[in-house]
Amino acid sequence: MINKYKNLDISLLSQIIILIFLSSFVFKDIFIISIFKFKLDIQDLISLIIISIFFIFYLNKSFLNNLNIRFGYLCLSFLFLILISIFYNLEVNIGSAVFIFAGMITLLISYSLKIKEIYKLIKFFVLYFAIVNFIYYLIQLFFSILNSTEIIQFGFFKERLFFISLLCLAYSIIIKKFKNFIFTTILSAILLGTSLYTGSLTGTILITIVIFVSNFKNHIRIISLLIITALVFIIIFPQHTISKVPKIVKIISLISNKDERYQLQDHFWRFRSTGKIVNEFKKTPKILGHGYMSHAELLQNDFIVYRELVGESLKEKKLTTHTFPSIIYDQGILTFILFIIILCVPIYRFSNYEEFFFKNIFFNNLYIIILLHSCLYYQGKPNMFFFIYFMLFFNRDVLKKEID
Repeated sequence: MINKYKNLDISLLSQIIILIFLSSFVFKDIFIISIFKFKLDIQDLISLIIISIFFIFYLNKSFLNNLNIRFGYLCLSFLFLILISIFYNLEVNIGSAVFIFAGMITLLISYSLKIKEIYKLIKFFVLYFAIVNFIYYLIQLFFSILNSTEIIQFGFFKERLFFISLLCLAYSIIIKKFKNFIFTTILSAILLGTSLYTGSLTGTILITIVIFVSNFKNHIRIISLLIITALVFIIIFPQHTISKVPKIVKIISLISNKDERYQLQDHFWRFRSTGKIVNEFKKTPKILGHGYMSHAELLQNDFIVYRELVGESLKEKKLTTHTFPSIIYDQGILTFILFIIILCVPIYRFSNYEEFFFKNIFFNNLYIIILLHSCLYYQGKPNMFFFIYFMLFFNRDVLKKEID
């Protein structure tokens, strides 16, 4: 039985596992089951399957010969430190532990493939799921307009930023294939219009940057047409656009207000919560932190105070900071430094990455998404876009001229 797996060609199996793992991020919220005292979603179940069949790879000669981790040690070490932090938290999250371990295995499998293979695979995944997800969103939109209800889910995603980030990556692939100004302009307008309709300020900022970076040569014409598109959307859908203006007015008034009781950072959860955990870390600094998601427990009472301050209904909830400084409290200074290094690798190796990073729209936009998610949407563990980043930017052939 063991000899059967030693000489098996598992290149196709490797790609299937990577696709299944990435797909689990899309379908994770479909259902949740309870096993004993533990709640597991579809992503946890997929992770268990990946872990259970890893022995096939471990015994396979071609996999072991092709495995070249190189820069991947950084990502694997980062995930390992998150994994062990789960077990020194008072409330051990088995589902997260299974997911992180499966993520490490999937990364190992991806590091046995060449950059051409993994890049082609990820482009297929992004394009396919972006199109399917967008069609599903349009169906949801149709019924929400028909029934005069509000959309609470965006395709398969609960989070608007995830939905928009996936569309941005698909946009990078499509405009490279169809190099036509009119087509690019229409697609850009659809993308921007979708973001405006969802009411995501962060998503709109992301899309604006992505469109500018992707069409740098034509940026003046593109931006002019997009401004017109934005104005049209504001007129047609005021409930989804003008309703966001008071938030901007509030920011300006807070900045101009000199009263110390109404400081800007107090009225925005990310600023307020990040400041709180950094101050707590200064009081009790730890090399390996306080444990996975422990900062959410620390902020539980502060969240109630925050909601009262901004005039929202009071409710008790464990909420993350949504920012990467939470790593310094949960996993400690060592993991935090490692994460900063992972983010800075493309910048540090500027000359080597120039061949693909600064000339490849997909990689450009992926890096922008990673920076934005790190600052505004990091929730205790890497999401789908981080794993795509780990697979591509830290592949063994990443510095070779093989991408396109």
